[in-house]
Amino acid sequence: MRTHLARALTTLWLCAPLNAATPVETTICELVNDREAFNGRIVKVRARIVHGFELFAAQDPSANCASIPLRTTGHPSAELSGAPPVYLVRDRNYQEFKAATEERMRMRRTDSACICPRYEVDVDLTARFDHFAYTPGSLVIVAVDAVTAKDIAGDYDPEAYRADRTR
Repeated sequence: MRTHLARALTTLWLCAPLNAATPVETTICELVNDREAFNGRIVKVRARIVHGFELFAAQDPSANCASIPLRTTGHPSAELSGAPPVYLVRDRNYQEFKAATEERMRMRRTDSACICPRYEVDVDLTARFDHFAYTPGSLVIVAVDAVTAKDIAGDYDPEAYRADRTR
């Protein structure tokens, strides 16, 4: 029992400073254009989430630059950088973010889900930016601070697609 308690307290002590570090406010485009300057740093960005088949990334909602893949802690590539680990805050904002990015439209003919997102999701994210050689880098999510989910079901052909659930 004491060993487990000691491990838990040690883990909190070692990792608390990284999650508690004051994030650097920036944009996705600044991250893309100056990867080395932000490598391993905790950043805060406003992002539009791009999601679909094998795609989960953040793009700058107001500019035209490359998107950056998103990772959550526990994802194998999230801890490859050698940077100290960060821990995801799984609060109500995160749950709302997760629900909005996972909900899909359904195809009427086959009654199956497609890779078509139901919501356009904009978020304020706190994340660690990891840059590897020859990659755009990735953002390891620490916290979701604000979520805006716009229902885009009306943009799909109603003869071919339907939306069952509503948030």
